[in-house]
Amino acid sequence: MYNKDSRRFKYFTISDLKFVTTKNDIVDVSKKERHGHVKILDITTYNEEVLLSDDTFQMRRLKNNGTFENISPWFTKDKLTFYGIHAANDYEIIVGFTNNGMNSTGILELTDIDYTKKTSDIRRVECDKGSDKQLFTVPIKITTDINGDIFVIDELHDSRRVVSIGKWGKPKWTYSGHQSLNPVSAAVASEDDDEEEVEREEKEEDFFPNDIVTTSSGWFWWLRKTQTQFMSFLMMDNSSVIVYRTV
Repeated sequence: MYNKDSRRFKYFTISDLKFVTTKNDIVDVSKKERHGHVKILDITTYNEEVLLSDDTFQMRRLKNNGTFENISPWFTKDKLTFYGIHAANDYEIIVGFTNNGMNSTGILELTDIDYTKKTSDIRRVECDKGSDKQLFTVPIKITTDINGDIFVIDELHDSRRVVSIGKWGKPKWTYSGHQSLNPVSAAVASEDDDEEEVEREEKEEDFFPNDIVTTSSGWFWWLRKTQTQFMSFLMMDNSSVIVYRTV
């Protein structure tokens, strides 16, 4: 687990409903060239080590000895920015990317990674094979289910959506929120607010997930946290959505 405020990586397991620390915390003190600390965008566990994406080094490996290693330059020649990162299993990593011009965006599937030889097999997924339509805008979070399907939280200009694709990149469905399941009260908006601004705020409040996870039974959650509430959305299939809210 990573705490962005303290910049600490905490290692623990759960035993008898208790959190048990497994090793000492590791603090990321990495800084940008000019000022400020490196911003970590996402983390995943891969072969008992931590892989992370950030806004400076792009993709790093946190070794068990507490040191960091930059691993992104040797598996791609493109100048890419990485976002969501997910270990599908012990030999495959999926990472979301955009290029500098934002005209190329998608996911990289990395398999058979060898840190010593600096080699890996790469499959790049960007477009719908049938229409050549771009699948993602900014893929900020990624997960997979028991069938190998891939689920991506895709960030648009002022909203987010969940995009589902098959193991080989075939689009399955896209979910951008459901007004009847995720109602937003317009009462909080003042009467003098501009109608377009209110409409935009309602759209953001309606569906703006921060993370996504799957369960062993094939169900998955997408989660949203604000200062006052936790919101979680559970989907079983295209037509069955259950919404929970805890304040």
